[in-house]
Amino acid sequence: MLEAEGHAAISEMVAGVQAKFPFRRRSGVDTHHDQLRFAWDLVNPEGTVVVAGIDIGALASDGRLRRITGSSARSRPRPRHERRPDHPFTSTHVTSTHGRRPSP
Repeated sequence: MLEAEGHAAISEMVAGVQAKFPFRRRSGVDTHHDQLRFAWDLVNPEGTVVVAGIDIGALASDGRLRRITGSSARSRPRPRHERRPDHPFTSTHVTSTHGRRPSP
């Protein structure tokens, strides 16, 4: 599980993940009042999806990102000997009090 709070910590965390697995958004950003969501994939250098997920966020009154929580799952099941039944999914929670507006 990854966790970060504040703009600099979130940027550093995202950069570290993207250095290993490029990110691509696979949906538009859906918004409703101060809530948002979008689906994404992390891909390996060959372009194969290794992790798919969805992020749900909240916007501050000025329109900047206030909070975002992501859920992800491996795109392919792990081999039986690597499975951990108590952890089938991973999640990420980041909080920003000084975020950026999400791009459409």
